[in-house]
Amino acid sequence: MTTGDRIKERRKESGVPVEDIAKALNVSVATVYRYENGEIEKVPGSMLEPLAEILRTTPAYLMGWDEPTEQQATTDHSLTSKEQQIGHAYGRAPEPIQNATERLLEPYISPMAEVLRSLPRIVESEVEDERREMQLYALPASAGSGIFLDGEDFDVVEVGDEVPYNASYGVRISGRSMEPDYPNGHIAWVKMSPSVEVGRVGVFVYEGDGYIKEKGIGELISLNPDYENVKLPRENDCREYGEVVAVTPNVYR
Repeated sequence: MTTGDRIKERRKESGVPVEDIAKALNVSVATVYRYENGEIEKVPGSMLEPLAEILRTTPAYLMGWDEPTEQQATTDHSLTSKEQQIGHAYGRAPEPIQNATERLLEPYISPMAEVLRSLPRIVESEVEDERREMQLYALPASAGSGIFLDGEDFDVVEVGDEVPYNASYGVRISGRSMEPDYPNGHIAWVKMSPSVEVGRVGVFVYEGDGYIKEKGIGELISLNPDYENVKLPRENDCREYGEVVAVTPNVYR
């Protein structure tokens, strides 16, 4: 069962309206459903505790580390004080630290834990972070012809498993129109493709301006309700540079 499955299960069991969850997390209802169906795989650490609270469970349960009864989930008596501290620390940690923690703890969560613990050298090699180099661009406010990926205005950065292997390049997010899912100053990792499906978030260039937006029909959609959508009266003039497959803090300085 995934984190999204647990969120959906607890929402139905607790009877909490999805609108209340969205309000508590300061996100749209559509975003809550995207967490549930796995379209957004990683719940931001800052959201884990308030999400667990409104669903009357624990961050540990949502992450799959614990399977408490409803009474235990409410009181959190199933965890020791130290275990609760670790769970809360995980919830506050940035995503790369969460990813590394999950990989290190996997041998102790898996049904094969006893077998894996008997093979420490193999486990150690499996969780070792494999580094690789990626190109990181600054999405231009004015891209001219829009072919900003063909130039040399990029940095080469070293990344680990916080970046999916299907990502082709990274783009620095500038602006708040896609918050909270795509925070200003973070990095969007993009799988290059000639087109982006409707409903997916991608990188677009229209009339010389670069955008990270959700693709709509005849418009590019802002997730932050304080920002207007970008209308595309000449939709064929909108260039698409791929789908965003992950977002990470900008630790590549």
